[in-house]
Amino acid sequence: MTVEFYDLAQRIYAQRSGHPVLRVAGALFVLDPQAIMLTATQTRGVVTASVAVADQPATQVSGMGVLRALAAAGARFDAPMRQLVVAGASDLTALVGLARAHSGSDDPASREAAAVVGWWADRAGYPGTSAVVDLCAHSRQRYITAAVPAAERSAEHWRSVFAVGEGTAGLWRWAQHLANGTPLTALNQVRADDEYSFKAAASATVMARIGLLPTGPGRSDGTTAALRHRGSVGERIAGDRLWRHRAVHTGHVTGGEMVSANRAGFTVRCERMDCRLREGNSVCGWHGGIDSYERSVTFIGEIADTSACQSALLLTVTGVRVESRPASGSGCH
Repeated sequence: MTVEFYDLAQRIYAQRSGHPVLRVAGALFVLDPQAIMLTATQTRGVVTASVAVADQPATQVSGMGVLRALAAAGARFDAPMRQLVVAGASDLTALVGLARAHSGSDDPASREAAAVVGWWADRAGYPGTSAVVDLCAHSRQRYITAAVPAAERSAEHWRSVFAVGEGTAGLWRWAQHLANGTPLTALNQVRADDEYSFKAAASATVMARIGLLPTGPGRSDGTTAALRHRGSVGERIAGDRLWRHRAVHTGHVTGGEMVSANRAGFTVRCERMDCRLREGNSVCGWHGGIDSYERSVTFIGEIADTSACQSALLLTVTGVRVESRPASGSGCH
């Protein structure tokens, strides 16, 4: 079965059951009880926005008033890190343009809120972050519906799916739907990086304020030194059982039987030929079947060789300690 047929089967099931189907069982973000909800539009160069903390009443503002409202909602470096929740990328794009236009404002609150917006924009580039929650993107990652794929890029579609209204109140309820469930522990490091980079950005802002760091386009602050990685979400959620089942059909997860071993490594005879693993790829493996991940011994290795023999794919894995390898004749993924 190809991944296209796998997805089609899920869409048919969603149509027959009348509700969206989970792609990923675990929650991909933790919803901050003081998260900032924001909707923003730009008309003739003027940004108009609604800003609210969680499910509290929204403030309707435009222009530099948006930055003041964000500062009042907690978008400051002298306050705890605030999570930003938006319906889609266009809201953040409008906000970033506004922040750039007013980054040199004489109003300290607006200037600092603009700096926080810059930090949000940076963190949005790190899959798995909880600093910025793009609800459309998270909905597509976690659920599949009976609609055509193009429809799932629309906020209106997901509002209909989750029966939530427009505005910041609708954003809060939508976010609650997506945050429901046990958060994936594999994303804990990204959340720790969110906190680290926020504190580093706050320190850099204070230093720049007192003249000890340069400001402007050439500025370099401590956030660039954070131990963060720009990868795909898939690299971090192998622990999710639903993701693994789909990844079998994309070729990113494969299973088989250990058929030979030597001092350097071991060879696995795979069940399928459509594996995407190539020589030089780093891999994470585990003993047993596809649903054994959580209760099995895992190992990290590297693909040293791939070959085909008697209509089967052979993968040679090196860099794994002998005691961590699967036993000869046993299954692994």
